[in-house]
Amino acid sequence: MKLAKGRISKLIGESALLRRMAFRNIFLVAINTFLNI
Repeated sequence: MKLAKGRISKLIGESALLRRMAFRNIFLVAINTFLNI
């Protein structure tokens, strides 16, 4: 049970990190697009 809990929290942490990176990329692309118009 402890192992599964750790694995789940690790997955959640990784997905949160990926989401943050994706958000940052989208944000930067939006800024670049806005500046290029």
